Amino acid sequence: DVFYPSELQKTDKVLPTIVWVHGGSWISGSKDYIANYLKILAAKGFTTVGVDYPLAPRETYPAPVREVNAALAYLEQNAQRLHVDQSRFFLAGDSAGSQIATQLANIISAPSYARSVGIAPSIERSQLRGIILYCGVYDAALGRFFKRSGVLWAYFGTKDFMNDPRLEEFSVARQITNNFPPIFLS
Repeated sequence: DVFYPSELQKTDKVLPTIVWVHGGSWISGSKDYIANYLKILAAKGFTTVGVDYPLAPRETYPAPVREVNAALAYLEQNAQRLHVDQSRFFLAGDSAGSQIATQLANIISAPSYARSVGIAPSIERSQLRGIILYCGVYDAALGRFFKRSGVLWAYFGTKDFMNDPRLEEFSVARQITNNFPPIFLS
């Protein structure tokens, strides 16, 4: 879903673009839940985009990260029509969406990390101006909750997710470099 101020409808004007990834513990949620919030942000002078992603356990890690990366590619290809300023992207998210946005920001920022995850970024680091994060998980090893819940079991597709080598790349806090974009973290 793409929102922008109504006065842009018949213009070629582009705006800084916030791409928001919804929460839901990787197993639930929808871009529909954040649509009203994105409309409010758009009214303040932004193009805002709500992104859905495949939910676990039907799809597993890193499918959601790939899907949000594909959304960025779509926005690049349709930038003028959607009033997207290709030079001013902001990734944002809440809860699981925050983790997905952070991981994608690191893929965009660190070529070696992108290679290890196996995802080629859809935009350049210079296009990503910052990230906005609410209530995310950035290091799975720090949360005892995950050992007792089925959330990461569903997301990784294995009961033994704590020994899954992909958990290290999922734990983005351990992977961030100096090239990581500015963060608003709440």
